[in-house]
Formats: sequence, structure tokens, C-alpha cells
Amino acid sequence: MMKKNIILAASAVFAIALMYYAAVYLPEFIGVKAGKRLTGLEIAKKTALFLDKTLKPDGSFELLYECTKNDSACKAIESSGPPHTGQILRAYYHLWKTTSDPKYKEKADRAMGFVLDACEKNSDYCEWNYFALHDFYMDFKDDRFKKAMLKSADKFLNESLENTVNNNNGIKLAALYHVTGEKKYLDKLDKTAKDILDGKFSRGLEFFVTSDYYVVRNNDIHIIWSVYLPAYAETQNVIYLNAVKDFFEKSHITEHLGKFDSGAGLGIGNLAKAWEVLLDLTEIAQGRNPHYGDLQGSMRTVPEALASHDEPDDDPEVFYAQAKAIGQHILNERWDSQYNRQFNADYGFLHAANKSKNNKSPFYSGWLIQLYLRMLDDSFEPPTDGQSP
Repeated sequence: MMKKNIILAASAVFAIALMYYAAVYLPEFIGVKAGKRLTGLEIAKKTALFLDKTLKPDGSFELLYECTKNDSACKAIESSGPPHTGQILRAYYHLWKTTSDPKYKEKADRAMGFVLDACEKNSDYCEWNYFALHDFYMDFKDDRFKKAMLKSADKFLNESLENTVNNNNGIKLAALYHVTGEKKYLDKLDKTAKDILDGKFSRGLEFFVTSDYYVVRNNDIHIIWSVYLPAYAETQNVIYLNAVKDFFEKSHITEHLGKFDSGAGLGIGNLAKAWEVLLDLTEIAQGRNPHYGDLQGSMRTVPEALASHDEPDDDPEVFYAQAKAIGQHILNERWDSQYNRQFNADYGFLHAANKSKNNKSPFYSGWLIQLYLRMLDDSFEPPTDGQSP
């Protein structure tokens, strides 16, 4: 009798375990095999699983992973670059604002605590996390975040044109103007944009030539993202907005996604910048007041903005369609996931298209989380075998 009871108990435990597996894992497995479409929110939450493994107890992050086909997992390696963690921090923060799940806020707070401590000893840490500091200050009005931003403010005012552009200082100057209201930051941003329009900063080497002979150069998208759009957002000078729109009209970006993706050795960064700008253009086209705080990661989703717009001067749907095409392309080509296992399927995004050896950084994965969150209710085709649907 005892033996029979043990067998029955074991069977019951097995049945419970089987039901748990079916409830938790089977729907995802079926979704993977059946090609269930994924919302932007679902993609963002899955990618956060990759970020989770990079976060250390003290709030710092592993910065780079190397993936090879010969290894069962992508391995953390030393990064030669500065510890830019602001985009990772922002990903957790905006996931919390979107979902109200406290686990994301705890991780964002832990990471921000590390940043503030490190910033006291080395102001470079403030600069490397500038966008996140701006987010936290605008939401909480805690002077610790403003103080950290101001540590590098004089440096930004005195930088050369080349350093201002290359170090993304245009966005930082817009953030400082937005936070302080001091015109000196706006003047520096405005002068930078005018100097570029006057040809004082090189657009770089030839990237590619379109079918109608427009030459795209390797600095174009960076100039638009880091200078022209924030300059327009704060000055309302339409010459900057027209320069942005002119580029997208002539470059035919959706016809050259592979070239944008691989150009100038920047990998996924070119497309992330273009995607972000196109989402901002969508909101501008529907009449939204484009201050810095409303752009660069707005928590109002773009489909909501589209639904509220009437008779635009520019069709927001055109910009939005291009943005979605970029999001789908990145999903197809860069997401190492259960839908398209390229290395260890941990939901991190790859730097490049190499299938035998590649890198992943939480920086880019965090940035992309924010962009998918801006399209959180829209749906994307799951990637399969690295091929576009």
C-alpha cells in the first residue's frame, strides 16, 4: 500500500509539473513555431532578460560579450571603450514607466545609484549616463541628477565643433537648456547646427549613392540625430527640420537598410539613430510640441499620436512606416532569440551580421528596448533563420 501511495504521489507531482510547464513554456514554444506576431512591448520585455544577466549587484554592468559558434554561451569580455550605461539604465526605467512592474524600477535605481557615486569621483560617469540623468531629473526634480548633469556643462560649452558633434553634445546641450532654461546652452547648440549647414563640419566619406544619384555620407545620420533634430526641437527653426526631412526623402532609407546597418563600422548604431529620428518626425508631423523632453524616448506611443492627428503638412504615416521597417529589419538580422537562434538565444542584439563570431552589448540592447517601447502596441513578424519575412 505504501509503495502504491508513493507512486500516486510521484505521479501527482509529475502531473503538476507538467501542467506548470504547459502553462508557462508551451504557449511561447507554440508561438515560436507558429510564427506568432510579437508586439513592441513583448520584444522589449524579452530583451530585458538579456540585460538582467549583465547587471551586477553594485549597479554596474558587463559592457561587452563575445559570441562564437564554438562556444555554448556568449562570454563577457573587457571593453576598450568607456562604460556607457545610460541607455541600459533608461531601458529599465522606461520599462517600469510602461508596465509599472517594480522589478524594473529596482534595477534602474540600483544602476543610477552606482552612476551617482561614480560621478562624484569621475565626472566622465555623468557624461556617459547623461540621457538617463535627464530622465530622472525631469520626472523627480531631484537636484542630485541636475547637479550631476552640470558637472560637464562647461566642457560642452567650450568643446570644438568636431568634438561637439562626435560626442553627441548637441543632445546634451538641448537637455541642459531644457533643465536650466539658460540660453547659453541653446546658443551653443544653434551655432553648432548653423556651422554644419555652412559646411564647417565634414559629412564624411561616401557611404553609398542612391539610384537618383544622391550621395549618402557616413556622418549624415549622426549629424541629423545628434544636432539637427535637437536644434529644431529647442529653436523651432524650420531650416533644421527641413534638413532632416530632406535627408530621408533623398536617401530612400528603407531601400538601403543593409548599407545603413553595416556602414562606417558602426553596425547597428546607424539604424538605431535613424529609427529614433523617424519616430520623432512622426510625432512632429502630427503636431506634437517637439521639446527635447517630449522626444528621444517619449512615453506617449507613436500609434496614439497618429490617431490624434488631422490633415498633416507631412504625412506621419510615411515616417512611421519607415521606422517600423527599421524595427523589423533589426529584429530579423540582429536579435539572437528563440525565434532565430544565432548563438545562444539569450535575447540580446548583435552588433553586426557575422554568423560565426560577433559581439553583443547591453548598450545597444537597452537602446533598442526604448525604441520598441515607443511602438509597444504595434506588432512585428518574428524573425526566422535570419531571413526577412
